[in-house]
Amino acid sequence: MLVKLSGVIEELGQTVQITDKLRKRDIILKTGGQYPDYLKCEAINERIGPTETLRVGDYATLNVAIGGRKVMKKDTGENLYFTSLKVLAVETEPLGEHSLRNIEQPPF
Repeated sequence: MLVKLSGVIEELGQTVQITDKLRKRDIILKTGGQYPDYLKCEAINERIGPTETLRVGDYATLNVAIGGRKVMKKDTGENLYFTSLKVLAVETEPLGEHSLRNIEQPPF
């Protein structure tokens, strides 16, 4: 599922080399409104490049793919579920006219 998430960059993680073929960078996006959300998005491999221009405080729109997976714990048989927000593209603009109060909230 593809969605666009807009908000202010709250935090930018360092690019981390996980394996020979996997690099990852975490980005925390703060949405607006009375009760803002802090969404952890991840840029993987070639998708890290467009995030290099981001700065904390920038207003950005992240095009993300929502993914999920199920993992069973071997020792207990319990199912664990994980959700990921993988960055596909980045659009930025100075905060200027935007403020967290003016960021449009989703209809839910």
